[in-house]
Amino acid sequence: ERISAEQDYLLARNALQEAEINAQSAQSRLAALGAERGNGKQLARYEIRSPIDGTVTHKQIVMGESLKDDAPIFTITDLSRVWAEATVPARDLPRLKAGQTANVKASAYEASGKGNVVYVSSALGEQSRNAIARISLDNRQGLWRPGLPVNIEVLAGETRVPLAIAAEAVQNLGNRTVAFGRYGEYLEARPLQLGRSDGQLVEVREGLLAGERYAAKNSFLIKADIGKAAAAHEH
Repeated sequence: ERISAEQDYLLARNALQEAEINAQSAQSRLAALGAERGNGKQLARYEIRSPIDGTVTHKQIVMGESLKDDAPIFTITDLSRVWAEATVPARDLPRLKAGQTANVKASAYEASGKGNVVYVSSALGEQSRNAIARISLDNRQGLWRPGLPVNIEVLAGETRVPLAIAAEAVQNLGNRTVAFGRYGEYLEARPLQLGRSDGQLVEVREGLLAGERYAAKNSFLIKADIGKAAAAHEH
């Protein structure tokens, strides 16, 4: 009726046909996902299965977001076994190897466990000049959490010695290394010749015999009393 140009009418008709085709395609995809036809507001629940058992540790989607078929949406982590990572100074590397037993303790709360060294890096850090060691821990009870600060002790080796005493029992008295042997109600400073130590026990080569009693805890108080007595005697 010559209200508008025929060319405009044809363009509008083509646009309508393309929109109808797109609408039909969208409805087909919604139907494949189990959605109801109609206003499109009632969508069915779509189940997404993880290929592994684990815990969701990261979510990468938000409500209402449109996703592609290959878009990552969740990060699933198997936390039944975790790694404790330790920084190892270069001087300790010759004594560290895979398979060694390690004791791991949490510094934030009471938790401890045993694991094994499974990896020691072959290269040192450019800045720190340290290596990295990883200890595998059983975490089926969920005791260990990623990012938790821990203290790690690795058993580098075991050696039997004839006699050893507590490291806290060893004191320096003058120019001598001594332990205070206990004889009834009395204590005697016994000069010692010491050997190897692991920080808790010290090998005694000479100065004490197996079975002899000695002062272990608070031995530094005995040393202090001896120092006070010597000072009083000088006055």
